[in-house]
Amino acid sequence: MTPRQMRWLTDGIALVSLALLVGAVWMAHSLPGNRMGLGELAATLSEGSVLFVLGFGGVGWLLARRLPGNAVGWSFALGGLMWAAGAAGDAWGDLAAAGFGEVSALARMVTNLSAFSWLWAMPLSVQLPLLLLPNGRLLSARWRRAVAVLGAGVVLGTLGLATIPGVIEATDPARHLVNPLGVRWLGPLPIVVGLTGAGLLIVGMLAGAIAVVLRFRRSRGVERQQMRWVAAGGCCVLTAPITALIPILPDGVDSIVASLAILAVPVCVGVAVLRYHLYDLGRIISRTLSYAVVTAVLVGLYVAGVTGAARLAPGNSSLAVAASTLAVAALFQPLRQRVQSAVDHRFNRARYDADRTVDAFTRRLRDEVDLDAVRTDLLQVVHGTMQPTTAGLWLRDGAR
Repeated sequence: MTPRQMRWLTDGIALVSLALLVGAVWMAHSLPGNRMGLGELAATLSEGSVLFVLGFGGVGWLLARRLPGNAVGWSFALGGLMWAAGAAGDAWGDLAAAGFGEVSALARMVTNLSAFSWLWAMPLSVQLPLLLLPNGRLLSARWRRAVAVLGAGVVLGTLGLATIPGVIEATDPARHLVNPLGVRWLGPLPIVVGLTGAGLLIVGMLAGAIAVVLRFRRSRGVERQQMRWVAAGGCCVLTAPITALIPILPDGVDSIVASLAILAVPVCVGVAVLRYHLYDLGRIISRTLSYAVVTAVLVGLYVAGVTGAARLAPGNSSLAVAASTLAVAALFQPLRQRVQSAVDHRFNRARYDADRTVDAFTRRLRDEVDLDAVRTDLLQVVHGTMQPTTAGLWLRDGAR
C-alpha cells in the first residue's frame, strides 16, 4: 500500500469506530428511564467501552498515521474498532429487547457476540502491543509462538462462547434472549472450549509482561526511556483497584480514577512509541514526590502552628496566622532542598550521582594547577554525568 492509501485506511478505521461509538451512546441514552448522575456517567464512561475506543483507538489512529510501519498503532486502532463494535452491538440488543425494535435472530446474534467482544478487543489493545513495544517488532522469531497462542485463544474463545445454548450470557433472563448460534448436542464442550480460549489469552498476557521485562533489561538510551513510559502506564492501572478499596472517598471518585487509568495506558504508550518529549521519568517522579512531601509537611506545620497559637492566645488569631505563614515561608526553601536531596538519592540516582560528581570536581579544581590533569578530569566528569557519544575539549591558542 502507498502511504496515501495507508492514511485513508487509518482514517476509515477511526471514522467507523467513532460512528459506532456515537451510535452506541445514542442508543444507550434512548432507553426509557435512562437518567444518569455524575457517578453513573463516570461509571458508564469507564465500563461502557467509551474510553477504550477514545483512548486506544485515538492513540492508534495517531500512531498509524505518524508511524505506519509500526504495528502497535494498527493494533491499537483495530482494538478501538472492536471495542466500538461491541458497545454498539450491546446497545442495539438492549434497545431491541426494550421494545424499540424487532428481536430478530440477527439482533440476538449481535447481542451474543457483543457479550464477549473483549475476546477480540483485549488482545489487540493489550497483549499484542506488549509483545511489539516499542518498535513494533517481536523480540525474536521465537516470540511468534506467543502471537500464535493469542490467535488460538481468540479463535477457540469465539467458537466456544458463541455456541453456548440457552439464554445469552450477560442479559436479563426475563427477556428470554436465546442464542441463535447455540448447539445443544455439543453439551458442555462449548464452555470448555471457551474457557480454554480465555486461558490462552491469559498465557498471552503473561508472555507480553515477560517480553516487556526482557526489553527493559536489554534496553539502553532512548529505548530505556521508552520502556519506562510503558511501565508508567502499567503502574497507572494499579491506582484503580487501590482507589476502589478506600471507603471514605465520595461516590464516583473510583470510577473517575479508573477512567483516567484507562486513558493513561494508551497515552503513555503513544509518548513512548512516538518518542515525543521523552522526559526523564526519574526526574518527574523525584520532583513530584519531593514537592508533595514538602507541601504535606508545611501544611501540617501551618495547621499545628495556627491551632497551637489559638489555644495559647485565643484573642490573637490574626497574629497566629501571620506568624505561621512567615514560619512556613522561611522553612520552604531549606526544607525543599533537604527533601529533594533525599528523594533524588532514592528515586533519581543518576542526578544525585551527577551532582556529587560535579561538586567533587569543583573542589578538586580549586587546588589543581596542571592543565592536562584538569582537561582529563573535566572530560571524565562530562562522560560520567552527561554520557555523550563523544566529547572533546577545545583550548584557545595561548591558553597555556
